[in-house]
Amino acid sequence: MNKITFIGLGLMGSQMASRLAQAGYQLTVWNRTASKSEAFKALGASIAPSLSDSVDDADLIITMLSDPDALDSVLFGPSGIANHIPKKTIYIDMSTTGPLYWDKVCMELVSLGLPKANIVDGPVLGSVPQAQSGTLDIFVGGDPETFERIQEVFKILGNATYVGMHSSAASLKLVINSCLVSLQCIFGEALCLGDLFNLETKTVLDALEKSSLEPIVRKKRANIESQDFTARFTVGNALKDCELIAEASTVNGIDLKVIQAAKEYFYNASQGELVNQDYSAVTKEIRSQATPSKIPEGTGA
Repeated sequence: MNKITFIGLGLMGSQMASRLAQAGYQLTVWNRTASKSEAFKALGASIAPSLSDSVDDADLIITMLSDPDALDSVLFGPSGIANHIPKKTIYIDMSTTGPLYWDKVCMELVSLGLPKANIVDGPVLGSVPQAQSGTLDIFVGGDPETFERIQEVFKILGNATYVGMHSSAASLKLVINSCLVSLQCIFGEALCLGDLFNLETKTVLDALEKSSLEPIVRKKRANIESQDFTARFTVGNALKDCELIAEASTVNGIDLKVIQAAKEYFYNASQGELVNQDYSAVTKEIRSQATPSKIPEGTGA
């Protein structure tokens, strides 16, 4: 398995594709914004002249895109690749799309003649530093024999765990992200409460770092203190995941109230300049509610 096509050269995809090129694979890349592909020439990669041409003779196709709409366009749009994927080719989507959409993708690709065993969901856990260093956690759903065949590629990108058959990894990624988005909002509410009580942010952060929120405080403390929310995983992406989780739960008759609340927080944050900032910027939106408390002294509050 030497010829790889990589589609989607955003913050994560560009780092992942770079690692594959540097590992010696015969790489072809395509990105909607063509200028993002140019840097790959220096790495020896080929730049596909068009999306549909990008998959010719590929042994493996990887997509890493922002949301189901972007993936739908790449697969089934006017210049989409679905009708051009060779039947021998393995196709992996490493985006976060959720099981409802991924089930539809599998059905459609199989109807077009691609063997189901060649279709893999492989969403990742981690951000840009992990993509750059090849330490992503990769969750894999699909045929177990196919998983074994592509292990060498996964090892370049991170640590792969086989979850189960098709859509199981897409499902697990939503389970994980339900915790990420919810905890970020809980963190924001704790900071908001500290603001309400006129507590110094440093005091609150020091205390929270000794609590069950310790991992997220350590990870995002610098963002909070500097108010620099340079994006790794954006507010907009977090909102998308909240929507995917809410949709999947609602379709199955479950009302996840914490996720619904998180979705509202991320929706409000996405309406302005925070949309393309790091998802920890939702704390800024949540804290905007606070006004100094007028709790009388000596009440034991």
